[in-house]
Amino acid sequence: QGQVEEIDNVVAGGNYGWNWKEGGFFFYPGVASIYGGGRYISNDAPPSVPNDLVDPIAEYSHSDGISVIGGYVYRGSAIPELDGRYVFGEFNQRLFYLDASDSIREFNLASGVDFLVAGFAEDDQGELYVLGREVVGPVGLTGVIKRLVREGMVPSAEEICFPIPIPNGSVAIICL
Repeated sequence: QGQVEEIDNVVAGGNYGWNWKEGGFFFYPGVASIYGGGRYISNDAPPSVPNDLVDPIAEYSHSDGISVIGGYVYRGSAIPELDGRYVFGEFNQRLFYLDASDSIREFNLASGVDFLVAGFAEDDQGELYVLGREVVGPVGLTGVIKRLVREGMVPSAEEICFPIPIPNGSVAIICL
């Protein structure tokens, strides 16, 4: 299963289909397909599929990305058009949000996304930050933290600083 990425609205006890589904499609393991790799997805349910499967609220194919990087529902005030929208990333340097109909829309960060998206953070004002790195995997000593500021918007001059302990026992001060 490696053809569709999905966004789910998780509820306790929900059955999201592993390994019966790939996004909103049914999955037939081990059957050769036009997609190659011994994988096959179809709109037709396989025999004995459970009847309580929960479909994703949004999905995209690997032609648009390879891995959803989970985010947050935006509750800040700097970008009113995102209020109440789920904001998430794609490992391949893209940011997205779900619109009112749960369609996926791309979000362009004012300073661009020139790093691999690794995660998100939220401050006490509901503003979101995207976390990233230049290399794949948890290696290296560098990283990126950028506040979500929409394209064309001038970021505030206020700096947010916090201490980060580093392996040699020192403390680095990181300012955004």
